[in-house]
Amino acid sequence: MNKNKLILIGIFLILFTSVSAQRRLQDYLSIADRNSPLLVAARNRKAVGDEEIQRLKAVYTHSRLEFSGDALFVPVVSTENGKSGFRWNDQDGKDYYGYDLGESSGHIDAGLTWTKPLSGDRNFQTEKQYWNIRNDMEDDHIRLSSHDLHRLVTEQYLLCLLDEENERTYNSLDSLLIYQSRIVSALANKGLASVADLRLIDIERQKNKSIREQARQSFQSHHAELNILCGLSEPLPDNDLQPVDLSIQPGREPSSSFFLEQFRLDSLLQHTDLASYQNLYRPQLSLFVTNGVQTGAYKDLYRHFGVSAGLHLTWLLSDGKQMKHRQREYHLALSTIREQRNHEMTVRKERLRSLLEIMKTQDEQIRLSQQQLQDYRRLLADYKREIMAGRRSVIDYINVFSHYRDEIRNHNTLCVNKDMIVNTYNYWNW
Repeated sequence: MNKNKLILIGIFLILFTSVSAQRRLQDYLSIADRNSPLLVAARNRKAVGDEEIQRLKAVYTHSRLEFSGDALFVPVVSTENGKSGFRWNDQDGKDYYGYDLGESSGHIDAGLTWTKPLSGDRNFQTEKQYWNIRNDMEDDHIRLSSHDLHRLVTEQYLLCLLDEENERTYNSLDSLLIYQSRIVSALANKGLASVADLRLIDIERQKNKSIREQARQSFQSHHAELNILCGLSEPLPDNDLQPVDLSIQPGREPSSSFFLEQFRLDSLLQHTDLASYQNLYRPQLSLFVTNGVQTGAYKDLYRHFGVSAGLHLTWLLSDGKQMKHRQREYHLALSTIREQRNHEMTVRKERLRSLLEIMKTQDEQIRLSQQQLQDYRRLLADYKREIMAGRRSVIDYINVFSHYRDEIRNHNTLCVNKDMIVNTYNYWNW
C-alpha cells in the first residue's frame, strides 16, 4: 500500500513539474508590460504632470517672499572753494566734474517683499484641469501602448507555438517511418522487398530530420524575438509553451471604443487651453508688503528702515483682437478632431467586418485541410497493407507520405493563422 502511494506521489510530482515548467502567454504579457520603456516613460510623464500641478498651485495661490537690493554710487570730482577732491557719493555738490547730481544721484534700496495672489485660484483651477487631462491622456497612451504590445507578443507567441507543433509533428512522422522501415525490412528478409526500398526510407527519414531541425531553428529565432519584445535581459529557457485558446472577445459599442478616447481627450484639452487663454483677459490682483531701507544717503541707514504695503492690479483691455483669432483656432481644431474621430470609426468598422469574412474563409480552409488529412491517413493505411501484400512499391508510399507531411504543416499553419486573425480582431474590437 505504501509502495503504491509513493508511486502515485511520484507521478503527481512529475506531472506538476512538467506543467509548472511550461510558460503561459500571460506570463510573457506581464513581463512585457513591466519592462516596456514606452510604458515606463508614460508613467514617468504622468508623475511629472502631478508634480507640475503642485508647482502651479504654489505659483497661483501661495505667497512669495523674496529679497531684492539696489545700491547706486555716483562719484564726482569736487572743485568747490578752489580745492579739488574725490567724493564717492556726493548728494548736493555745486561745483564738480561728473554726472549731473540733479539727474542721477547715489541711493540704496534693499529689503524683503512679500506677495500674495488674490485672484489666482481661478487660474490655478484652469491649469489643474489642463494637467489632469494631460494625465488622462498619458493613462490612455499607457492603455493603447500596452494593447499594441500585447498584440505583438501574442503574435510572436503563436509563431513559437507553430514551430513547436511542427517539431512534434515531424517527430511523430519519424516514428511512422521507423515502423514502416521494420515492415520493409521483414519483407526484404522474405525476398518480397529490396534493399533499395530500405535505403529510400532512410533517405526520407534524413529529409524529415532536416525539416525537423529547420522547425527547431525557426522556434529559436521566434523565441529570441519574443524575449526581445518582453525586454528580457536574460532569456527564459526555451522549454514547452502552453497552448492558447483564442476566441472572439465581446467588444465595446462603436462610439465608446478605447481607440476613440484620445479624440475625446483632445477636445477637452482644446477647451481647457482656450479657457487658460481667456484668463489673460481677467483682472489679476495681488497684495504686496515690503520691508527694508530706501535712502539716498549711506549714513544713518537704521533711521531709514520702513514698511510699505499695497495692491497690484493688471487688466488686459486690448490686444488687437487676438482672442477672436484664438477662438477661430479653437473651432478649427475641434472640427479636425471630429473628422479624425469619424474616420477612425469608419476604418475600425470596416476592419472588423473584413476580419470576420476572413475568419469564415479560414475556417473553410481548415475544414478542407482536415478532410485531406483524413484521406491521406486512409491512403497510407491502404498502401501499408498493399506493400505487405507485395502489390505496392515503397516509392509510392514515400510520395504519399511526403504530401501528407506537407499537408500537416499546412494545417498547422492554417490553425495558427486563424488564431492570429482572432487576435487581430480582438485588437480592433476593443
